[in-house]
Amino acid sequence: MVIGLKFNLEARDYTVIVACDGETGYQKALIEKPDLVILDIMLPILNGYEVCKRLKKDLPDLPVIMLTAKSQESEIVTVWS
Repeated sequence: MVIGLKFNLEARDYTVIVACDGETGYQKALIEKPDLVILDIMLPILNGYEVCKRLKKDLPDLPVIMLTAKSQESEIVTVWS
C-alpha cells in the first residue's frame, strides 16, 4: 500500500518521506517536521496509535490521517484528547 500511495502523491508533486515501522516514522517526523502524516495503524515496533499519541504530544498542530485495514468500529474510531 505504501508504494502506491507514495507514487500517487509524488505524481501530484508532493514530497513523500516513508518509514516502514512506527519508531522510524516517529523519529523522521520529529526531524523533518512534515505538513501532514499519513499513518497506518498496524505498524511494527511501534503501532500507529502510539505513534499518533507521541506525535500529538510533541507536535500538537501536526495533522495526522490514520489508515487502517481493520474492520471493527471499535478498532477504527478512537477519540484523542
